[in-house]
Amino acid sequence: LASIVAGKGTEETQGLLVGLEDNSIDRALSDVETERVVNWCAVPLDGSAQRAIAEIEDAIAAVDPLDQLKLHLIAGEHYLAAGHVHAALRHADELRHTAAASSWQSSVRQRANRDA
Repeated sequence: LASIVAGKGTEETQGLLVGLEDNSIDRALSDVETERVVNWCAVPLDGSAQRAIAEIEDAIAAVDPLDQLKLHLIAGEHYLAAGHVHAALRHADELRHTAAASSWQSSVRQRANRDA
């Protein structure tokens, strides 16, 4: 997420969670909602996670605002990779008043214009 929010894209993020065990201490100390967000943030950002993105979009309004930011980032990157520029821009626009996401928004707009 740090790479995405900085506008650097997803190239460096693939494989970061490889090797984590399901019984890790993090899983033992987190709640169900946190686990859902963590699992959604670990989906491949190559446009192949349609089912997970549908789940994200169904749940996004009901989660904590900080988690909403994360999920908009994930959904936006998924849609860019899948070639759905308008859907990616919709998620970027949802964060238009979020200073932490300004670099990402610029990056999405540049990549959307390049891909259009």
